[in-house]
Amino acid sequence: MVLILGEIKGQLATYIRFMETLQGRHDTLETRTRALENAKFWLMGVAAALGGLAGFLVDLFKS
Repeated sequence: MVLILGEIKGQLATYIRFMETLQGRHDTLETRTRALENAKFWLMGVAAALGGLAGFLVDLFKS
């Protein structure tokens, strides 16, 4: 019985270490994804502002 409990304890310790590794990888990927999304939204904002400015300049010189 003690041997079986020792094996279970060892398996649980291995599982916990595995889950900690997966959590670390998940946190890293989440951080990278957030950074990429922020950059994407910033670039979309700049593109929208430039598009608005270009439209204003076209209207200004069209007359």
